[in-house]
Amino acid sequence: MNKLLRQLDGMESRRSELKGRLSALDPESLSQPPKPDKWSILQIIWHLVDAEQKSVGAVKNRLTKPNRARTGLKNRLRSLALTAVLAADIPIKAPAVVAAVPESETLDFETLWEDWDAVRREWRSVAEDLPPEGHGEALYKHPIAGTLNLSQCLKFQSDHAARHTRQIRKILAA
Repeated sequence: MNKLLRQLDGMESRRSELKGRLSALDPESLSQPPKPDKWSILQIIWHLVDAEQKSVGAVKNRLTKPNRARTGLKNRLRSLALTAVLAADIPIKAPAVVAAVPESETLDFETLWEDWDAVRREWRSVAEDLPPEGHGEALYKHPIAGTLNLSQCLKFQSDHAARHTRQIRKILAA
């Protein structure tokens, strides 16, 4: 099994664990923001799904373009810096393209999870179809870290989900 599929399997394992924790909660607990200016659990999940949908769409679009650049040491260092920032739990304002979330009352846990399932199937399809020579290509542009290859992009998606999973745990503990 290639590295990309192992990454996706790890992401799926952590997502499954999160679903197990959240499935037992009632809809009110999922939709109640911890504070008036903070996202509810459903809004956080929506944000994760939306960010992944946009990211996999961007990667798929880039794959249709010829003459893709290769990633190198600079991209690797930027990817590592992004990992460090996401792990630090420093408040980060979401980029405008993924910052707006719908009202909690309009969101449904099962529907969100089905949407996330679909996005993860898209990621898996991209990873399975990418030839080995494409693994080092710049396929994703992060708004801060710049261009990343697919493995680095998946690492970002994983770190992003982990950051918001910690946020959800804090909401549940409060």
